[in-house]
Amino acid sequence: MKHIKHLIKLFLITSLNFFNISIAIFIGISRYIFREKFHVKLIDAKSAFDLKAGDSVLVLAPHPDDETAGMGGTISQLLDNDITVTVALLTDGSKSKAEKLQCINSQERAATRRKEFNNATKLLGVDQTFFGSMEKETAEWPSPQQLESHVQSLIDKFNNCNVKIIFTPPSFDFHPHHRATSTIAKKLASSLKSLPKVICYEVQAPFNSYQPDYWIKLNPLDKQRKAKALKAYTSQIHTLKSVKRLNNLRQSLSLSSAPVEVFTNIEKLVDENALGHGMFPLPTYDIPLLFRSKLNYNARYSPK
Repeated sequence: MKHIKHLIKLFLITSLNFFNISIAIFIGISRYIFREKFHVKLIDAKSAFDLKAGDSVLVLAPHPDDETAGMGGTISQLLDNDITVTVALLTDGSKSKAEKLQCINSQERAATRRKEFNNATKLLGVDQTFFGSMEKETAEWPSPQQLESHVQSLIDKFNNCNVKIIFTPPSFDFHPHHRATSTIAKKLASSLKSLPKVICYEVQAPFNSYQPDYWIKLNPLDKQRKAKALKAYTSQIHTLKSVKRLNNLRQSLSLSSAPVEVFTNIEKLVDENALGHGMFPLPTYDIPLLFRSKLNYNARYSPK
């Protein structure tokens, strides 16, 4: 009887090891096929966006923290390559539903978020920020008049700055303010003398798995600066989970050990096609990201 128990134990161990080895082989082959067939090219930001030292780019942030969550590492990398980066904040964030801000009035919430924004951008190395005709955040923001006011204030500020690229959240984003910012970016790009490109950064809504045009590989210093800048938004700690899920998603799809940020040319985006319904579906651990979806945002406004 004792020998039989040992044999059973040995059989189970051997079977389990065989199973583990089989899984490892399967994953290895899959990763090899994936890399061959759907090769993702990781590249530095300066080369990816065809920029040179002295060039200027503009980052539009609908709320304080979007610029850091979406492209904090890329901002850091561009600045290290002598690219001028200006971050323009479009709302005051006073309608934030963050638990830490519920005990103070809207004016104090706006002041808190402005302070966090200033601290975060400094940690990224940004010394040029712009507030322009920044409006109080409302569910209906922006009205047609506010939209035109934003565009005009940005034209007045940047028309002679030779801006090469405007970065914005995409038009299909879950949040209505992010979608409005995309509209502002397109109107602004067609009005500036330099006729800049408009490139979308990923904030809440994941791009289609293989849709991004640019996969920016972040170096350890970029990663460190972004992490510190995100922590500066002490009232918005809940957003860190979404950022982490997106980072995990992009890192796994790129088969990289380094963190990655992705971008897409705005003219390439086609509404709902970017919500992760591509050749390779979103991993299940990213499903909560989709449930903070346009269904919720369209049914009832839930500002950040």
